[in-house]
Amino acid sequence: MFNKKHLACLLALFLASPNASASEEEGLIELMGRFQYFMHKTALSLDAKKLELLKFYTHEVEENLEEAEKLGDFNGFDIGAMMKKILAPEFEKFEKHVDAKELDMADRQYDKMLEACNSCHASVDRGFLHIRRSSQNPYMQSFAP
Repeated sequence: MFNKKHLACLLALFLASPNASASEEEGLIELMGRFQYFMHKTALSLDAKKLELLKFYTHEVEENLEEAEKLGDFNGFDIGAMMKKILAPEFEKFEKHVDAKELDMADRQYDKMLEACNSCHASVDRGFLHIRRSSQNPYMQSFAP
């Protein structure tokens, strides 16, 4: 559920920052946009209880997480270290539930991943970037069971 309004907000936020280069800002915005995209498709797959699709998008989230863990300092915050500490443990629990086909547990853990995202945003003085789960499907792709 990443729309033009969200992108404009993120872009303005990071462009106004005096400590980060434009390429760092663009890279972080792009990575967070991909996170939001794949997290949303993960939720839609989970809601539809489509295990094969859920596994596919869970893997995509994992790849983005691994990329984020390589990030360094951004405006005085070690983003990669924070991702490893805050989001990675919650994702690993989620992935275990998906692999075990425990979709009810995965559903609850998904919400904990979103809490981790919001916790991280708050800890880097970006609490106004509040992520929430949505069951709306803005994509041409069908998630129907």
